[in-house]
Amino acid sequence: MATKNPQIKNAIAAWKKAIGNEWVRLDAIPEFETATFETNQSITAILFPKNREEVQQILKIANIYKAPVYPISKGKNWGYGSRVPVSDGCAIISLERLNSIIEYDEKLAYITVEPGVTFQQVYEFLNEKNSNLMPPSIGSTPQASLIGNAVERGIGKGINGDRFGYSCNMEVVLPSGEFVNTGFGHIDKSHSKNVYRWGVGPSLDGIFTQSNYGIVTRMTFWLNPKPGYFQIFFYTVKDNAQLEKAIDALRQLRLEGTLNSTATLSNDYRVLAMKSQFPWQQFGNNQKSLPEEYIEELRQKALKGGFWVGDDTIIAATKAQGKARAKRVMQVLGKVVDKIIIINSTNARLFGLLHKPIKKITGVNMLEILYFFHKSLYLGIPMDKQLAICYWRKKTPIPKQMDMDRDKCGVIWLSPSMPFEGRHVIKVMEIMYPIYKKYNFEPNMGLNLMSDRNIACTSAIIYDREEPGQDYLAMECYKEMVNALASGGYVSYRLGTQSMSEILTDSKEYADLLNNIKFSLDPNNILSPKHYGIEAIVAQMVDEIENIKDVAEVKELEIA
Repeated sequence: MATKNPQIKNAIAAWKKAIGNEWVRLDAIPEFETATFETNQSITAILFPKNREEVQQILKIANIYKAPVYPISKGKNWGYGSRVPVSDGCAIISLERLNSIIEYDEKLAYITVEPGVTFQQVYEFLNEKNSNLMPPSIGSTPQASLIGNAVERGIGKGINGDRFGYSCNMEVVLPSGEFVNTGFGHIDKSHSKNVYRWGVGPSLDGIFTQSNYGIVTRMTFWLNPKPGYFQIFFYTVKDNAQLEKAIDALRQLRLEGTLNSTATLSNDYRVLAMKSQFPWQQFGNNQKSLPEEYIEELRQKALKGGFWVGDDTIIAATKAQGKARAKRVMQVLGKVVDKIIIINSTNARLFGLLHKPIKKITGVNMLEILYFFHKSLYLGIPMDKQLAICYWRKKTPIPKQMDMDRDKCGVIWLSPSMPFEGRHVIKVMEIMYPIYKKYNFEPNMGLNLMSDRNIACTSAIIYDREEPGQDYLAMECYKEMVNALASGGYVSYRLGTQSMSEILTDSKEYADLLNNIKFSLDPNNILSPKHYGIEAIVAQMVDEIENIKDVAEVKELEIA
């Protein structure tokens, strides 16, 4: 528990008094200092408040003793830093005990939760209520926090995939220990606090995401009714030319309103990593990347030659509306992709009955496809099968209960944002693929159709942290890719803790504004220092002046 702050022992004693001895832990520090890539930050303690009032007390004490703190929700930020702070010497504030569902409205389709509430918990809650509302879904573990995902502006699946874009009424504890509500939440009698985002006057919601201006302890999320008629479709593309056309066709379908969900395209390496692990026995332990001819063989066998595999959903209120949209999808997308299949409740039964002859004739495993229809993330049904990709290079079998940190999975996410145009997708691939190859990692990539005009690429560097030297190579690969992409105009929409020491902006004025807001709210720089590069610069200068004064006084005493 090494720290440069001589007051940390006093802070820990005060925290114990405020929230109870058993909720200030020092024994679990090593596991909270572990991520899916190499980290060197040390932490001083882990604090487990039970409510907003205790969070306030923790921050007030942190200010008294100048003890920096770093809040997490459930700590499942795998690939972006897990539970590890950006700066050294922080105490972790784990919000997992704040796990209440505060409010739920079936008619107006919203739910208000605390940061310890998980996607799985919301799913089970709505099931118990026999709700007709779809739970929010996530591409990561269902044990992740809704609020944690939203404040990092993470991506979900389905209609409300832009998690933060469908939220309002945040309760935020400021670094001083005071708290505020955003939107109409600060007006007690307002009937619109959970249904209208902006409130009246300046809107503050955005400044509490991807920042260190406050700790969100409550938040409302908007949900959607279950569709009257639900369809999923899958498609493959066989080369870059076809991929470019498919992206442009999907944009057309989004802009005209035929499609409206956050959907995905996965490249061949990602699909293969979901189905299997690296064939170490076949190629030996020294093999660093798979030969292209082997990938092509797997591509033909598992993907029927598909270079990218896409999935999407057609959400409709009625069967007639759903069929009309499916027809439109076939007209626009069907003519530019290699293969496309649309699954609905009628043909799903038929495909289920005929799955054996279909597989014998076409090689397509219909049962596998039907699983994703019946247990669809698009309907908010929790799933963790996708986490298998993180075990791609592990030499041990994938455990039933997957935990990236515990199992020493190497995962670094890189998330460039781009316009919804095929030419931009191809350009991003041209930048990233050669760098992957240079460092002998497989290009594991997915395209998330976040909105009608934007695509976010979630690209993973996957390796085994137990293999000597791989941490270093993976981070070098990451650095080269993030710099090359930024130079090409493709800046990440989300950063891992390893990238936050300096904010990615070309504007000094923008950076100064962020730091000035930080100083106004957190002059002691105690809340998540350097998160997204934001610091109370003036406070640093004061500290440096004080240090200079202390040194000068010591020298004067020595001279005397």
